[in-house]
Amino acid sequence: MSKVSVDNIQPIGSGTTVTVNKSVTLESGHTNITGVCTATSFSGSGANLTGVLSDIVDDTSPQLGGNLDCNNKNISLNDSTGGTNNRIKIGTNDDLHLWHNSSTGNSNISNYNGDLYIQGNNGSGTGVNQIAIKSNAAVELNYQGTKQCETSANGLAFPNGKGIDFSAASGDAAGMTGELLNDYEEGTWTPEIKGTTGAGTASYSNQQGKYLKIGNWVYLTWITSWSSGSAGGEMRTTGLPFVPATNCPGIGSIMFNNVSIHSNTSNIAVYVGPGSNYTYNYCSRSSSGWITVNYSSSGNLIANVSFRVA
Repeated sequence: MSKVSVDNIQPIGSGTTVTVNKSVTLESGHTNITGVCTATSFSGSGANLTGVLSDIVDDTSPQLGGNLDCNNKNISLNDSTGGTNNRIKIGTNDDLHLWHNSSTGNSNISNYNGDLYIQGNNGSGTGVNQIAIKSNAAVELNYQGTKQCETSANGLAFPNGKGIDFSAASGDAAGMTGELLNDYEEGTWTPEIKGTTGAGTASYSNQQGKYLKIGNWVYLTWITSWSSGSAGGEMRTTGLPFVPATNCPGIGSIMFNNVSIHSNTSNIAVYVGPGSNYTYNYCSRSSSGWITVNYSSSGNLIANVSFRVA
């Protein structure tokens, strides 16, 4: 290999190119290059280079020029010890954090702006919301993007038509028509004593009604004490909060006090017809048809009835 010794190179004008086709050995001292030094390749470890960042830790604002390939390795973070370090932070204002807390032993996903959505594949390569954590509000569970239930101040709330589905249970009866529990409600109602003729009015000293609705089944109870009634015909209780489905009558039990009933009768029962918003009181008779209890201007009763709604 030829050896070229250069003791001094005078300044060369701008735009001038110096081409060296041989090796240049710097035997002592060093060479200063002002400006940009461009090379098509570099050979050597670079261990003795100075003024060059040795690793990413020394760079306070590192940036990628392309995708980061992990090369079959991992991105490893230590535990967060209570501060905000050792976290993966996403968003211009560090809106989303992912970290593990060494103090609690818990893993955390924390969202500090807007809502948080966890999506799943809809089967055709499109992400749809499966879990929605609303800002300062409910947590929603979705099926293929459609809300099925959400948390509320009182517990778990269901949208209209949704509920608890028991269809996975075994042992269904042959006549089973549905296994979705989609409603629960309880409350009060105001029973009134009316007649089939002249409806009439009455004064009440006790007028209490309560109801329970589970799914499409309703259970009503009521206590009524009245006087100064003016109606006639058959006795009814009106003001029902629900009415039976058109193919489902309701029946229940009743106790009277100070109410006249027909002779030679037994087994008085409350009856509400399909689609009706009032009850009758029927008595059974030996070798004869049912007969209703007539209106009484005063009396007391305790009753209940249950039926299916549409």
